[in-house]
Amino acid sequence: MDSQHQHHSTIFNLMTAIPNIVFRVPRILNARRFRKHFFTLCCTVLTMMTIMTRTHMWCRERHRVVTERAVRFQDITNQVQQLFSLREDERTLDTSGEFIIHMNVNDDVMMRTKQSTSRDVTLLTHCSVEALVYLPVLERTWEGPVSVSVFVEDQKVFNDIVRAFAICNVGLLHKVLFHVVYPVKSIPNTTIRARFDEVMRDLEEMRSNPSAFCDRIKLLFEHLRDDVGNYADNSESYPGNLLRNVAMDGSPSDLVMHIDIDMVPSRGMHALLNQFASTQSPDIFNDTVYVTPSFEVEENTFETTDLPISQSDLTALVNSNHARPFYLELCERCQSATDYKRWLAHKKTARLQVIYNATWERSYEPFYLANRHHIARFDESFRRYGYDRASQSCELHVSGARFGVLDSAFLLHRGYKRRSSLSKGRLGDRRSNQRVYTNFLSKLRGKYPNSIRNCRDSPVFIL
Repeated sequence: MDSQHQHHSTIFNLMTAIPNIVFRVPRILNARRFRKHFFTLCCTVLTMMTIMTRTHMWCRERHRVVTERAVRFQDITNQVQQLFSLREDERTLDTSGEFIIHMNVNDDVMMRTKQSTSRDVTLLTHCSVEALVYLPVLERTWEGPVSVSVFVEDQKVFNDIVRAFAICNVGLLHKVLFHVVYPVKSIPNTTIRARFDEVMRDLEEMRSNPSAFCDRIKLLFEHLRDDVGNYADNSESYPGNLLRNVAMDGSPSDLVMHIDIDMVPSRGMHALLNQFASTQSPDIFNDTVYVTPSFEVEENTFETTDLPISQSDLTALVNSNHARPFYLELCERCQSATDYKRWLAHKKTARLQVIYNATWERSYEPFYLANRHHIARFDESFRRYGYDRASQSCELHVSGARFGVLDSAFLLHRGYKRRSSLSKGRLGDRRSNQRVYTNFLSKLRGKYPNSIRNCRDSPVFIL
């Protein structure tokens, strides 16, 4: 009986416990599930709060950065506007009375940072608006003062487009001295104007992001360069020799070198030329100009090359047929007096020196180092292309100047000069300037009556 009673008691207890188990299991499970979901919910809330806090902090920092950029952009804009104001009382006319000249438009900032002396070497160049895109590379590779004269169609183009370029390249204002030349009778360029107006429509919203604005400006100038083409092909009266004289007159130093805007100097060329000038007597510049050979580099190679390059780099480019003497295809005689084979074969030294004198010949158009007070000025009667640089080289020859060729320093031109790239207008320019050249030779005979030198006939082929 006791055993049976115990058995029934166990069954009763088990039956009694089953409802409690049945009801307690869901509670336990629900509690665990609740705790699990509550923990997940807390983590989600904390994560969201963290994200919101970080987003708020990022927005505040972004607003601060954008505000600072906008203020800095406006400060730069104001500085450029103030520096680049073309004052009516500071303008002059050229000798023909056809062009207005504004010299040294950013002279104030140049004077504050000026370190050059009369023994320094200033690079001289000139361009129209679309070629300004080459200026930052030229300034970076030269490492010295630059004097550039810019030809614009009218004052409004300068006020808007050139100043926008300066805003995005404000560092240039400390090393590059700008001069502006434009016609008395405005020649509006609708292509440039339309492109620029398109960019400037978005100017207000881009003030908060100057980098985006400057990217648009850079792209604009690149498009202008590609679409408009060479300045002298698209300007009715591009006064190349006037621009060269303006850049020379505005030089902060006596020693100068004229080059084209789409050229770059070799590595360390500014320092080498300064060292050369400092170790010589000033009298050496009285009757000698110092020629630096110039080479053309294929466009794609030029774009991908880490500029500036050394002598060994140049040799490698020439040997691989990616570089060649300047004007080799268009006008070989324009540079042949430099004697490139002899120059390339010469063993270069660490210090710059004259390795031989070039024998002047018709069509010679060298790029050279000289004292601006001891060389002939460029004849401003020549417009556009043809005989412009050759006429000045001719006068140097007649005046008795020597052409000393320097080693270890050279110039690179962006892209090959090809006959296929010549515009139809070039031949017309050549015929027009040939008449000017004939008159120039007549004046030269009167200017140097005792000279035993002459330029004989017109150059064979000059662009």
